[in-house]
Amino acid sequence: MPVLGLFTKQDGAWRIDPARLAVLVELVRQVPRRAVLYISANHFVDAGVKLAAELAADPRNVMWTRTGPMKPGSYFIVGTTAWTLADLDAPVTRLREEGFRALLSAICALPDDARARIAGVNVLGEVHQLFTGFPDRMGYDSWPDTTDYSPAALAGFRAFLAGKFPDIAALNAATGFAFKSFAEVEAPSHDLHHEALHGFQQQLDQNAAGTLTLQGWALSADAAKLTVSAWLDGKRIAAAPVWDNRLDVTDANPDLPSPNVGWQIHLDYTAIPFGIHLLDLLVEAPGHAPVLFAERHVVVDDRARDTPPPYAGHGVQAAPVSAWPGLRATLDSPDDWTSLFYNPLARLWQAWRQEQVRAYIAHFAGLVNSSCLGPGLSFSHQISPRLNSSWNADLLAVATSEQPQQAYLPGTTLYGGAAFGDAFFAMARGLGWNSYAVTEMHPVFNLGVADMAAMLERHRLAGARYVEPYYMSVQPKRTQHDDNTLTHRRIFAGNPVQGAGAFYAAIEDLVRNH
Repeated sequence: MPVLGLFTKQDGAWRIDPARLAVLVELVRQVPRRAVLYISANHFVDAGVKLAAELAADPRNVMWTRTGPMKPGSYFIVGTTAWTLADLDAPVTRLREEGFRALLSAICALPDDARARIAGVNVLGEVHQLFTGFPDRMGYDSWPDTTDYSPAALAGFRAFLAGKFPDIAALNAATGFAFKSFAEVEAPSHDLHHEALHGFQQQLDQNAAGTLTLQGWALSADAAKLTVSAWLDGKRIAAAPVWDNRLDVTDANPDLPSPNVGWQIHLDYTAIPFGIHLLDLLVEAPGHAPVLFAERHVVVDDRARDTPPPYAGHGVQAAPVSAWPGLRATLDSPDDWTSLFYNPLARLWQAWRQEQVRAYIAHFAGLVNSSCLGPGLSFSHQISPRLNSSWNADLLAVATSEQPQQAYLPGTTLYGGAAFGDAFFAMARGLGWNSYAVTEMHPVFNLGVADMAAMLERHRLAGARYVEPYYMSVQPKRTQHDDNTLTHRRIFAGNPVQGAGAFYAAIEDLVRNH
């Protein structure tokens, strides 16, 4: 149910078209099966294109990078617009509210038996912060211009800080700065590695919030369950299982048995002393002696001191990768001699970016909850970047929205190995997701039909209320003429691309026999 697609221009104003509304709602009445309503209103512009273009021309309606309003972009053949999340009074938000209320009012006018078939409501679709180069710059190779620096978002940041700290003195004590008032606080936006700062409070790069992310991939020929451990100056400080999705790796190496070869370790470096340190990365597994596969020097800097002392420590002693035949292991980032400059205000800025995402979803879930459908049917529809170890989750800023909420239940997008691997189920348990939805699912990998069926059953047992296979179309194949990556991935009988046909067969068996 695309919200912008409900509107037509009448007498110079955009108004709900009753005929378009009726067509969508009539589907719910006529189809005698349980249904999920996807009230779609995110950054993808696949309906109401003319209306979207008009709205995008108003700077108040869009996110801003530090240089100004973001321009519309595209994802494959679908347009995208970075609609504001910070301004609930912006025209686009008001229009979305009008569309939500019209749909919900029409749904509530349906007969009781039709309303009883509604199993859930996907609220908005994927909601997150945007950045220049989305979606091609999701990784750690650089920190692009991010959002949101619009006037509404900056005012919201100051209000956010005022809500967290009793007064400006408390903020200054926590950050080490000397702001005279909350109104004087500016959002971090400059990278001292490449730009001059007018005060350290401006510092912002991919590590400025106090976390250094180590990420890469590993695989053993004997299918051993691998763990990557991080050692700082010869002491073990962290470890992570090798189980994250890395479709980029299997795309480059089609012979690999699974895309779940990624790993990611997040180090809070704020307590690591000023100076040069040595990070060693080891691969471990039962029945194997640990081996060293990567080494990085990192420099923990201090804004009050200049040159760190020479490195006087030592690394861990371990056998090299060659001692483990059949092991492949890679550290993709960080680069050697990465310099770390912690800005406490950057950590607060990141928290505010996440809060915008959470609050926007909660606002629209509240519209569903206050309708005749009531609470308990609203689900978010979130991308989960933590499941893809090559993605920088700070860019999208969805972590707070994934935490348990009163306004909505969690819904997640699962592509590739995230759909069937252990990483998702561990994440769901850790977040307390006892009831959730998979709001987009495609394994994008050549699993067999039995494995596809086992994947669906595992989600059912873990608490999934529903799963939504993407990309599945009711359009007859003979009439499909578009040619792009998403079309090739379409789920229909016999499609050999990336397991799509096997996924279809597992779904068909489930529908016919259960």
